[in-house]
Amino acid sequence: MKPKRVAVLATIALSLSAAHAADKWWDGGAADIGSAGNAASAGTTGTWNLTTLNWDQGNGLNHVAWNSASDSAIFGGGGATVTLVSP
Repeated sequence: MKPKRVAVLATIALSLSAAHAADKWWDGGAADIGSAGNAASAGTTGTWNLTTLNWDQGNGLNHVAWNSASDSAIFGGGGATVTLVSP
């Protein structure tokens, strides 16, 4: 009985600590966005780097810098230029 209990607890612990991909919407720009997001892409021209807070992480949540290769980048709008900057 004890090995089963340990296996179940280990499974629960791993599932709670596993990273999950999240959707992030591109709001663009070259400066930090101080307002909360709306879970939609503004689709504006901007710089994609690891420091600028221009990614919308959902309705009512603060904008964040891109920090995870496992997240999904969502782009909208029309014809904007996104400049990629190496870390």
